[in-house]
This record gives sequence, structure tokens and C-alpha cells, in this order.
Amino acid sequence: MNFKFLKIGLVALLLFVSLLPINANNCKAESREIYVNGSYFGYSEGTADKPYKTIQSAIDVASEGDKIYVFGGLYRENIIIDKELRIVGGVDEVETIIDSRFDDRYIVEITADEVTLEYVTVSDNDGKTTSPIGGLIALKSDNNRIVNNKICNTSSYGIYVDSTSGNNLISSNYINNTGSGIYVTSSVTNDIVNNEISNCSSYGIYIEYSTGNNRLYGCLLYTSPSPRDRTRSRMPSSA
Repeated sequence: MNFKFLKIGLVALLLFVSLLPINANNCKAESREIYVNGSYFGYSEGTADKPYKTIQSAIDVASEGDKIYVFGGLYRENIIIDKELRIVGGVDEVETIIDSRFDDRYIVEITADEVTLEYVTVSDNDGKTTSPIGGLIALKSDNNRIVNNKICNTSSYGIYVDSTSGNNLISSNYINNTGSGIYVTSSVTNDIVNNEISNCSSYGIYIEYSTGNNRLYGCLLYTSPSPRDRTRSRMPSSA
């Protein structure tokens, strides 16, 4: 009888041990908070006391789902966001400015899904972004949130939504002195809401070849070439 109970106990123990890796894999790691301060000098750990000096450095070490908090100041860099992250500027109530460090097509390029970018200023005051089809922020992925940002000073696009991107929220941004404020091409199901767009040399909002449920409301547009050119939508010839 004791031998029978011993066998049952061993079987139960083996089953329990075999399930442990499955349960461990199902547990998602908690998101971290990573800090950036361009004026900090010293050893960097990504904490509020020992922050990283550049936004791209924080992105490179971050994991999916992390939050990056950026102190105010001028960040001379072009960044690529290739992970699911939330990036928040002005955490010390000082403006966070991202301005191009070198000639590149985009200053902020988002290639990962589920990215949030908020409370930052993206500008090209020195005219580094010279490509006529470049832009300050480029979306090349899905389900992103671009909210409460200031986007200004470029002869190219303020926000460029690529054909590989969709289901984005572009809301409550101030866009000023750009070629086209928001340019959307062959992209579907974007919400463009409550943005203030002014002083565009071409169009405030330009949507082309995008027939799939793009929603545009609550936007204010000022000082485009003419009232009829402030917003334009182009549909495919087959539509």
C-alpha cells in the first residue's frame, strides 16, 4: 500500500514540475520606467537620479511595454522607435525638444506597433531634414497614439502616415510652419482629432488613396494657401 502511494506521489510531483515552465512563460514581465535627461553628467542607469543622456539610448535598452520619461531640454538626435513603448516628454514641466542632429528623412520614425508619443516638441529649426518627402514624425506601424505634441518648422510633412500604418490616433497636437501638416497615404482607420494646424505651405491635412474609414473631426486649420486647400482628400481612380 505504501509503495502505491509513493508511485502516485511521484507522478503528481512530475506533473507539477512539468507545468512550472508553462506558468512562468505565461507571466508577462512588468513594464519599467526609464528616464532621460540630456543635461545629466555621470554614470547612467536609466533611473530618475541616474538617467540616460539621449532618448535613443533609452529606446535601445528598453523592453516591450516600457515607459520612457524625458526631462525638458534640447535633444539633438534622430530617433527610431522599434518597440512598443510610451514616451512622455516634459516630465519636469520644461519643454522637451527633439531637433534633427543630421540630414535624414525623418526625425522620429515609428516602426513598432502600439507606440505612444506625447508632450514632446519635434522641430527642424536648422533645416537638416531636406528630403521633400521627409517629415518630422513618420508612422510605419499600427495602433499608435500621437497626442499633445508640438510639431513645427519643416518644409516637409509634419506627421507622415505611411501605407504600412493604420489604426492610429493623432490628437490634440499643435502643428505649425510645415509643408503639409498631416499627410496620409493609403492608410485606413485613423482618427485625426482636435489638432490645431497653421502656416502650412501646401496643405493642412492631405489624405490620398485612403478609402478605409479615416475619421477627421474637431481640427482647426489656419493660414494655408487658400481656404479650399486647407484639407484635401484624394480617392483612388477605381473608387
